Order: sequence, then C-alpha cells, then structure tokens
Amino acid sequence: MSVAADRRLGAILIDAKVLAKPSLADALDRQRRTGHRLGTVLVDMGLADERTIVAALAVQRDLPPGHRSAGSEPSERVQGPDDHGQRILQAIVSDAVRAGASDIHLELVPGHTKLRYRVDGVLTEAASLPLRSGAAAVRRAEHLAGAPRGSRRPFHPFTMTVDGCALRVIVTASATFQGERVRLRVSSEEAASRARLDQLGMPSDIQTSLTTLLQESSGLIIIAGRRGSGRTTTAYAAMAEVDTPQRSIVMLQRSVPCVLQSVSQIEIGSQPIGPAILAAAVGQDADGVLIDDLEGAGAERAAIRMAQRGMLVVMTLTAVDMAATRAHFLGTSDRRSLLDGTRHAIVHQRLERRDRTDVGDGRIVAFELVADEGIYPDEV
Repeated sequence: MSVAADRRLGAILIDAKVLAKPSLADALDRQRRTGHRLGTVLVDMGLADERTIVAALAVQRDLPPGHRSAGSEPSERVQGPDDHGQRILQAIVSDAVRAGASDIHLELVPGHTKLRYRVDGVLTEAASLPLRSGAAAVRRAEHLAGAPRGSRRPFHPFTMTVDGCALRVIVTASATFQGERVRLRVSSEEAASRARLDQLGMPSDIQTSLTTLLQESSGLIIIAGRRGSGRTTTAYAAMAEVDTPQRSIVMLQRSVPCVLQSVSQIEIGSQPIGPAILAAAVGQDADGVLIDDLEGAGAERAAIRMAQRGMLVVMTLTAVDMAATRAHFLGTSDRRSLLDGTRHAIVHQRLERRDRTDVGDGRIVAFELVADEGIYPDEV
C-alpha cells in the first residue's frame, strides 16, 4: 500500500473521530520506520481495533476512481466488481472468525450496511459499512453460493480460507422492507471432523453417562442449547463415538455445514422434513442417525419413530435451558406415550464467560444431562 493510500486511510479514521491528527502523525512515522501497513501499526499501537480498520478499508475502497490518488496501486485502479466484492467479503469473514463468530449478519438498510456477529450465542454490533461495500459483499457471497442476483435457486455452501484454515460458509438471504438481509454461517471443517467428547470441557460424570448411552443399539439423545452454543460440535463429537465399522451412520441436515469423510451426510434441503428423514434413514439401513438443524413436529416425531425401530438417534434442538427443552419435547401426552419404553436422554449446553480471560479463550461450556423418566416435566 502506498504512503498516499495510508494517508487516505488515516483521513477516514480522523473524519470518523477514531484518531486525532497527532496520533496519525505518530502512526505514519512508525509505519515509515517499520514498513508495515498502517492498519497493522494502528492495531499494534492500540489506536484502533481490527473491526474499525476493516470498516475504514471498506470506505477507502468504495471511493470513486476519480478520488483515488496517482499513488494508488495498479490493482486498485483496475479492480473489477467481483474482485471488490471478494476482497470485502474476505475481510469481513476473516475479522468475524478471529472474533470467534459463528454467524455473520449483513443488513442492507437505507444509507449503509449493518454488520453484526454472533459470538458465544450473542449478536453484537461489529461495524457500519458503506451500502456499496455491503452490497458488493452480499452479491459475491450469493454468487459463490450458486445463486446470482435474481436467481430463485437454493444457495449452496462454499469454502473460504482464513489463516490457513478451510471454512465452510452457508448463505441464507431474505428480502425485508428495509432492504436485503443475509446471514453467513461459518464453520471449520477441520475442527468439526476432529471433535471429540473429551475435548469439549464436559464434566467427567456427564461424559461417562453420555458415552454409555451412545453405546446402546437404540434410543434417542437430544442435544439442546441456544444458537451459537456449539450443539452441532457436540453432536459431531457424539457421532464420532458411534462411528465404528459395525455401524451404518447417517447424518441428516438442512444443509451440510461441515463435510466429514467417514459418514454419510444427506442434505434434506426444502423437502418435507418428517418423511424425508424417515426415508433417508431407512433407505440407508442406518444404525445411528444424526438429525441436525431440522426442527419441528415432523422431525421430532420421525426421530422418536426411528428410535422405536431400533436406531440410535441424536438430534439437536434450540432451547434456552433444560426446562424449556423438556417442556418443548415432552410436554404433551402423545410425545410421552411415543417415548414409553424407549431409552432417551437430554443434554443441554450453554456458553458461559469466565470472570478472568487469562486462561484459555475466556469461555466455558456448561452441560446438563437427564436421562429416561427423569426428563419429564415436574408437573406431569
């Protein structure tokens, strides 16, 4: 990046009241001495964080060509729309992953783009980007997902690389009265493929009980938690316990966030959930089945039916706590009668913050497990 480009970045940060002129002068002096990019220098000096730099770079790259100085790099002057969108999308995804986000929300509202990350299950404001930058990132994400603008075809996951790690990105787009809204769900294929129960911070007694349940030939295990709490990671780790040469394992998902080589993964897509789940599991002669991110009465009834047929079923469910999980899944007499005589359990997990962040990443996962008749609501 040229000195002129660095000065433009600095001017943007001054206009946004992120930097004072003396601080920019100090940073530019250090930039000249070290040869590092100005954004890196500002982060190292504690004058700005990475998210602010990403937003400022987006503004800088959105300036019309006539506003670029003669010192701009040639690649900036001939940048095409796809390249521009790719660069903005890469910057957003990289920043989100480094912040520990599981989901990225881009909302194209009048005048700007709202950028938010879901970190530890909580949606937080990340930055406000120029509308043109946000639109370029959204168009590029939709193109990579196989659904160019105006297409009605379903989106497909695509892969991006951040810090040498391959990430799978799933795109969900909706049109609102305010403008287009896009959610990017980001997951690490490598992390998912290597997930193991003994690496999740699960208390030893719960891990032992869950491992014992997973060795059963049939039954139903619900893994519940808030969005972003790591339910799918726990479910993948549970299926790793089940996956042996003696068992036929099938994973049924709305869309596959991570590809695992050792099991059969089936995308349900927009098919009716209940019939599709049963047909896929029976057709594959499954011994163990994971139902991930497929919720609703049809999916839950199909899960119970499969357990009754002699399959071991693991199902993820969105719920705020154990009480809500029990009330949702077992709050009606027909559900309880269906589960009569079927081995079943609920694992609920939630992310909690440590008081101190000098150990690990400052967060832990808290687990609860209740099995068989103990999972019924107290009032029943």
